Amino acid sequence: MVPLPADPRIAFRQPEEEDMELEDVQHTGSWLNQKLAKLAGLQDLKDQIRLLQSGVALDQERARQGRKVTISSLNHMVFTGSPGTGKTTVARIMAELLHRCGVIKTRKLIEVQREAFIGNGLVGSTEVATAEVIESAKDGVLFIDEAYRLCEDNVGRQVIQAVMTHMLAPDAPIIIFASYFQGVADFLQTNPGLAARIPYRFTFEDHSSATLGTILRSNIDKMGLSIAPEVTDSDISVIFEECPLKARTKMNGHLCQFAAKFAKDCLDRDCEERNEVSWELTLRHLKAGAQRAAAGRDPEFVQPSRHSSLLGA
Repeated sequence: MVPLPADPRIAFRQPEEEDMELEDVQHTGSWLNQKLAKLAGLQDLKDQIRLLQSGVALDQERARQGRKVTISSLNHMVFTGSPGTGKTTVARIMAELLHRCGVIKTRKLIEVQREAFIGNGLVGSTEVATAEVIESAKDGVLFIDEAYRLCEDNVGRQVIQAVMTHMLAPDAPIIIFASYFQGVADFLQTNPGLAARIPYRFTFEDHSSATLGTILRSNIDKMGLSIAPEVTDSDISVIFEECPLKARTKMNGHLCQFAAKFAKDCLDRDCEERNEVSWELTLRHLKAGAQRAAAGRDPEFVQPSRHSSLLGA
């Protein structure tokens, strides 16, 4: 039985609103530039994706001009990076890109983790579950998040072996294995033939303080709030520079999400105390939000007291 999108093991990615806004952009290169422009940082990664797209386009043009072009059907990938660096977001862009380029028949993206492949414990159940997941992503992209968890035990290694049997099939989905830096080497060494089946490697660097500031501004804008005009990009960058390195590298963009939420909590508390409505976040609110977000990730980071965090400028 092929798992339906409602299967709790599998996340079937639906087109987002901004995807529909770009639906009328016909030229793939222009579409890709617009999509990548919405991502903060990751410049080297963006250049690598553009090169992938231009390479496919050039091969197609060479073929149209009569050249005999050998196009590989092996397009599996590894995404390596810390949490919150945009791996899932880029996987969604990649599925759409490969569809636009004619590499896959649909822009379908199936997102799974280790649990989707684990059977019921009976002999052969792992292979059956794996085949079901592969089939659900047919003609699209299968995004395996936290792939390093598959090499933690014998069951996981059975999953890797089962996946490998499908990777060379002409009708196999393109598989993207996502992993953190510390786990990717062990994952690729699990089976001697695994690395040879994955030609594309993409690295997601940790976000700089300036990039985190850009992401924070975007998150706050999406919340329907604004940042006080006197707060500069440099001010926000300093806020993240003052956060512990452990929190920044373990959270990246997630740090911004929590910082925005906690900054809003601080603003809401002020509004309640003053009996007024405001949607403008001050530097004080942003500092308090970032400090609380960082403290939640790094217990060794001593968050300033409520009095100092709320009253400090």
